[in-house]
Amino acid sequence: MKHYIFSLCLLCCSTTLVLAQTVRKADVSGIIQDATGGSLTGGTVMLLAAKDSVLTSFGATGADGGFLLKNVSSGAYLLKISYVGFGTDTRPLKIGEEPLVNLGVIVLSPASEMLSEVEVTADHVPIQIKKDTIEYNAEAFQTQPNAVVEDLLKKLPGVEIGADGSIKAQGEDVQNVLVDGKEFFGTDPQMATKNLPAKAVKKVKVYDKMSEMAEFSGVDDGDREKTINLELREDFKTGMFGTAEAGYGSDSRHMVKTNINKFTKKSQLSVLGLLNNVNERGFTFEESMNFSGGMRGMGGGGRGGTMQITMRDGDVPISQGMGNGLTKTFAGGVNYNFEIGKKLDFRSSYFYNGVNNDLLQNTFRHGFLNEDTYDTYEESEQSTKNQGHRINLRAEYEIDSTQNLELRSNGVISSGEGESVELQETFDSDQMLENTGDVSNVENSDRISFSGDLYYRKRLGKKGRSFTTNLSIDSRDDDGDSRLMALNEYLTTGDTELLDQLQTTVADNMQWGGEISFTEPIAKNQFLEFNYEYENDDETSFRDARDIDSMGNTVPNPFLSTRFQRELDIHRAGATWRLNTEKTSLSAGLEYQDTGLDGFVNDSETPIRKELQNLLPNLRWRYEFGTARSMRLDYRTSISVPSISQLSPVLDNSNPLNIYVGNPDLQAEYAHRAGLHFHSFSQFSFTSIFAMINGTLTKNKIVNATSIDQQFVETTTPVNIDNDYQLTGYASFGTPLKFIKSRIQLNANVSYTRSLIPINGINNDLDRWTRTFGVQFQNQNSDVVEYTVGSNLTQSTTKYSENTQQNQDFFTHHYFGDLTLNFLKTWSITTSMDYRLYTGDQFEENQALPIWKASLSKYVMEGKRGQIKLSVFDLLDENKGLSRTSTANYLEEVRANSIGRYVMLSFLYSIKGFGQNSGQGAFRFIRDRQ
Repeated sequence: MKHYIFSLCLLCCSTTLVLAQTVRKADVSGIIQDATGGSLTGGTVMLLAAKDSVLTSFGATGADGGFLLKNVSSGAYLLKISYVGFGTDTRPLKIGEEPLVNLGVIVLSPASEMLSEVEVTADHVPIQIKKDTIEYNAEAFQTQPNAVVEDLLKKLPGVEIGADGSIKAQGEDVQNVLVDGKEFFGTDPQMATKNLPAKAVKKVKVYDKMSEMAEFSGVDDGDREKTINLELREDFKTGMFGTAEAGYGSDSRHMVKTNINKFTKKSQLSVLGLLNNVNERGFTFEESMNFSGGMRGMGGGGRGGTMQITMRDGDVPISQGMGNGLTKTFAGGVNYNFEIGKKLDFRSSYFYNGVNNDLLQNTFRHGFLNEDTYDTYEESEQSTKNQGHRINLRAEYEIDSTQNLELRSNGVISSGEGESVELQETFDSDQMLENTGDVSNVENSDRISFSGDLYYRKRLGKKGRSFTTNLSIDSRDDDGDSRLMALNEYLTTGDTELLDQLQTTVADNMQWGGEISFTEPIAKNQFLEFNYEYENDDETSFRDARDIDSMGNTVPNPFLSTRFQRELDIHRAGATWRLNTEKTSLSAGLEYQDTGLDGFVNDSETPIRKELQNLLPNLRWRYEFGTARSMRLDYRTSISVPSISQLSPVLDNSNPLNIYVGNPDLQAEYAHRAGLHFHSFSQFSFTSIFAMINGTLTKNKIVNATSIDQQFVETTTPVNIDNDYQLTGYASFGTPLKFIKSRIQLNANVSYTRSLIPINGINNDLDRWTRTFGVQFQNQNSDVVEYTVGSNLTQSTTKYSENTQQNQDFFTHHYFGDLTLNFLKTWSITTSMDYRLYTGDQFEENQALPIWKASLSKYVMEGKRGQIKLSVFDLLDENKGLSRTSTANYLEEVRANSIGRYVMLSFLYSIKGFGQNSGQGAFRFIRDRQ
C-alpha cells in the first residue's frame, strides 16, 4: 500500500509543478510578406526578453505567412523575425493587459539590401526548416552544466528520448546519429548521444537520409533512415573537451568514467573509459551483446536458446539474466576518424569490455501440459567472466567524380568462463513431487570472428545509369569446453541418474558472396535495375562428449557426440522497376532464388539434401504529401533456412531435465511481410502523428514442440507448422501544451499472433494479444524546473483451442517520473521514480517494484566546470530483480539478486574546449548595430 501512496504523491507533486507554471496572458499575431506581397512560409519568429535577450517564445509562419505566439506573459520584449534569403526584422514589443496583440503585415527586405545598411554581429535562429530538414540552433535550448547530447535532444520540439535511450524524431525512430557527418563509434546512435557533451554542439539537423546507393546513383529507391547530424561548434572542432568523473559510496561501491575528445579540421579522436561495480555497462545493448564471449548461458540448457530481456531502472538490458546479479565492469574504447587529402576518408574504432557477474536466481515456472499443468522451482547460483575486443574499420576512396571504393570490416576476439549450480524440483498438478535435479557446470568458451565488405560504384555518364558491385566475407570460430555433473532423482519410479561428463564443442562458420547491379533509365523518371547475388554459407559443428567413470577415466559417449556440417548455396537474380517523381517513389521487383542445402551427420551415407526454387516479389511505395508528411508501403518476401542447431539431431543435455534436440527434416520458412506507415509533423505547431500497421504470414514456420514424459523430463524439438500470422499496430501523437510550457505524448501499441503449439503430440491453436497504452508529459526549455511524468499499461492475453482452462490474462502497470530543480544558481536536486506493478490471476500475488533515486549537486569552479554530487540509489531498498514472462506454453516469474540501496559521493570535471565561452544554457542575442 505504501508504494501506491508514494507513487500517487509523486504524480501529484509533478502535476502541481505543471499547474504552477500555468500562465494565461496575451497572444501575439502577424503576417510576414516580401516586397511584392507574397507570403513567406516557414519563417522564424522569436520573442526575446528585453532585459537579457533570453529566448522566451518562438514559432514559424504558416502557408499564408501568418504566425501566432500564444500565452505570452506581460513585459518588455524584442521581436525578431527571419527568413532564409531575407534580412532580419527586429523591433521592441511591450505586452500589457490586451489579450491579443496584432502586428499586421510585416515586410522583409532581401538580404542584399539589408547588408548595405546593417552590420549583423550575431544572428542566432533557434529553428530553420529547409524542405525535409529541420535545423535546431543548440544555443537556443537550455541544458544543465555538464549535460550530454541526450539532454539537449530532450529539449528539441519534435524529438523524443525513451527511457532506454532510444530516439524518435518527427514520430519515427532515429537510426543514425552522425558527428559532423561522420559515424561515432560505429553505427549505434546512443554512443554519441550518451557520451558527447551538449555544449560542444552548435546545430542539430534532423532529416531523412537516403540509402548510400541512392545518394550515389541519384535514383531514389524509397529507402529512408531518420538521421540526426550533430554539427560541432568551431572551437570544439579544433580543441580538446570531455568529462572525467569518479565516485565512491557505501558497501564499497565505486565508479570511474571518462570521455575525452580531441578534434581537428581533419580528424576526430575520442576515448571512453569505465570502471565500476554498480551494474552500469557503459555501452549499449548492441555493444554488450558483441562482447558476450560466446557463453551459452549457465543453467539455460535445453530451452532452445530462449532469450529473456528484463528492463529495470538504470540498467542496460542484457540477455540470460545478466542485467541482474552483482556486476563489475571494466570497459574502454577509442574512436579515430581522419581525412587524407580530399579523396580518402578513414574511420576506425576499438572497444574492450570486461564484465564479471555473480547471480543468485529463483525461478518459478507454471507449465501447460494439454489438459494438465505442472510447476517447476529452480534455485541457481552462477559466476561468469566475459571479456572481448572489437575493432571496426571503414575507408572511403573517391577515385574520381564518377566512381568510388568503400571498405568496411570488423573483428571480435572474446572469451568467457563461468561456474553454475542449479537445484530444480518439478511438481504435478496435485503438487506431488515428481523429480529433482542437482546440476553443476563449469564452462569456458572463445570466439574469433571477422567480417568485411568491399564496394565499388560507378556512374556511367547518363543520369541514373550506374553500376555497382560488392564482395563480402564473414567468418566465425567458436570453441568451448565444459564439465557437466548432475544428479537426477525420479520419485514416481525411484530411478536415479548420475552424470559426470566432459564436453568439447567446436563450431566454424564461413560465409562469402558477392552482388552485381546495373541501373538504366528507360523513360522520364523511370529506371530499371538488374541484379544478381551469390552467397555461400559453410557451417561445421563438432561435439565430443566423454563420461567420467568412478576411477576418473574418460569414456567416449557416442550418443551425445556428433559432427554436423551444413553447406548453403544461394543464387538470386531479379529486376526492379522504379518511378521517381517530386512526391512519389515507387518500385516493384521480382527475384528468383535457387537455394541448395547439403548436410550430413557423423559421415552418414544418407546426407541431408534440399533444393528450393522460389519467386520473391517485392513492392515499395512512398508518397510525400508535403514537408515532413508522408505515407510508405512496403511488401517483401524472404526465405529463412534452419540453423545448424535446429537441424542437428543430437541431444543438448546441459540441463538433463530440460533437453533440446534438433530436427534434420525441417523445411525452410517462406515469409510475406507487409507494412503501411504514415507520419506527419507540423513545423508550425510541432505536432507529430505517427501510425503504422505491419503484418507477417509465414509458411512452414519453425516453432518448438514440447513433450513431457512420465517423469516430467521436458524435451524440446523444432518443427514446421503450416501457417503463422502476426499483426502489429502502433500509433503515437505528440503536441506542445503551451499554456503549461510542456509537451504531451500519447501512444498505443497492439499486437496479435496466431500460431500453433504442439504439446505431447496435440496441436494447440494459439491466439495472443498484447495491448499497451501510454501517456507522458514533459516540460520544455526551462532553466529552473525540468520534469517528465507518465505511465504505461500493458495487457497480455493468451487463448488456447484445446486446454482452454490455461488461458492467460495479466497486466503490467508502469508509472514513472523525473524531476530536476535548479536553485541558488549553483545547486540542483534531481529525483526519479520508476514503479512497476504486475497483476494477474495466474500468479499467486501481485508484485510491485518501486525504484526511487535522488541526488543533490553543487556546481563549483569557474564556468561550473566541477560538479559535486551526493546520490542515493534505490531509496526504498525494493530492487528485487523481478521479471515475469508469458510464453506460449508456460508462465514464469524470476527473482534475482541485484544492487540495493547505496549512497555515493562523486565529482565530475568538465574539460573545456580551446577558446570556449564558459557560459551555459542561455540563448543570447547581440543587437544589430546601425
